[in-house]
Amino acid sequence: MLGIAFASRFVNGLLGPLCLAIVTIQAPAGQRRRMFVEAGLGMPVVALATLYLVWPRLWLHPIAALQASFAKLSQTHSVEPFLGAMTNHPGPHYFLVYLVATLPMVVLVGVVAFIVRATRKRDERRNALIALAWFVIPLGVAASPVRQDGVRYVIPSVVVLAMLAAAGWDHVATVFERRWKHAFAAVSGALIIYLAITLIRIHPYYLDYFGEQVGGTGTVASHGWFETAWWGEGVDRAVDYVNANAPPRARVYRDCIEPVHLAWFRVDLWAPMAHSIDQADWIVTYGRQTHPCPIPESATRVFSVDADGAILAEVWKR
Repeated sequence: MLGIAFASRFVNGLLGPLCLAIVTIQAPAGQRRRMFVEAGLGMPVVALATLYLVWPRLWLHPIAALQASFAKLSQTHSVEPFLGAMTNHPGPHYFLVYLVATLPMVVLVGVVAFIVRATRKRDERRNALIALAWFVIPLGVAASPVRQDGVRYVIPSVVVLAMLAAAGWDHVATVFERRWKHAFAAVSGALIIYLAITLIRIHPYYLDYFGEQVGGTGTVASHGWFETAWWGEGVDRAVDYVNANAPPRARVYRDCIEPVHLAWFRVDLWAPMAHSIDQADWIVTYGRQTHPCPIPESATRVFSVDADGAILAEVWKR
């Protein structure tokens, strides 16, 4: 994971040239050359110093640590669902598809409204080009082996989409404000209510949110379009249920949980832990849509955790 995280930081660090270009363009005409030289020399130094200071792994042996991190990139990532197939080598369109799928519908509409605004207002085209570069440059991580885990490695692009959506809805409000002076307040209020509803629907498993344009989390999980139940969300509640209801020294099977190290049961349940699902009195499953686990016919589901229609974790009793 350290190698993957470094690769993400490295690619997102390509935003540096964009920042340099912005600083140079915004500088007074007579100062642009000096600003380009000073910023071009200073920004990389500051960026490298910041990377070194905030990453303790580099403090003692920075070169060796970087080499070890790059070596991690040669390891194959576990398979995950993407557009109905299980793969660990998705295409270069992976992040772009994920960005569209995980945006709330109204935010996506706001981005479209911004595009309309940018094409109509000539004086905003430069800002639009800067925003476009800000959005596209992080997507360069698609050229690396870290095409995985949703939008995790392209967070700067998510920030841009949120900003563009705000500008797009401001444009919509401005159009309607010519006829109704309360248009801005109405649009803002509607956006706040909508976003609050999206949070309530997926609470507290925000990492599993998918927009209405792809049918929501339940539809995504049932079709295996995207990854759900990967970060341990819901495992705590399933384990707590077993800890609260299993009799002393009951045999629990936990190998249907990935990652299994998140499942911590009562002390008395560890020694008799079942190593075969057929020997278990209690079974905890996690993300069965993408990590199938054969449940014995004699088992009955007694507890489940869901996120907007997608089953994350389940508890089965025999």
